[in-house]
Amino acid sequence: MESRRFASTVGDTDPVQRVLLSFYNGQLSRIVVDYDRDKTSGLTSADMIEAISARYGTALPPTVETLLPSDSFSEGVKVVARWEDAEYSLNLVQSPYGLRFGLIGVSKPLDGLAQAAIVSGIQLDEQEAPQRQRAEERSAQSKLDKARLTNKPHFRP
Repeated sequence: MESRRFASTVGDTDPVQRVLLSFYNGQLSRIVVDYDRDKTSGLTSADMIEAISARYGTALPPTVETLLPSDSFSEGVKVVARWEDAEYSLNLVQSPYGLRFGLIGVSKPLDGLAQAAIVSGIQLDEQEAPQRQRAEERSAQSKLDKARLTNKPHFRP
């Protein structure tokens, strides 16, 4: 999976602070939009839902309190509203402290595959970590041994 970051330079009125696009096998699987806190200051969740609904239709409230992982917040973000169909889901999210908003859009089939690939990659890394560490330690010791052979005969206190 490949992720790329693009900066927005539309102007002072653009509320977007950052956009993160994630691809799986060359297809867009996820888009994360972080809104600039200064440009959304004072707006309520209802204001944001109203503005987004004007473009995407009626919002669905989350049926349960849902937290999603976030690159912006280690605690995750709370889903405030959702627009979705069988293939796509667009989630209005809010920071844990209610000060920032964002949108997370996903292709349901691709994002599921991408998330499974990430979990599999993490598990593989965890399994291979001890072997990698031992190999790195052997390599470092080998370099030290070679340096010792070179330096010991020439060292004069």
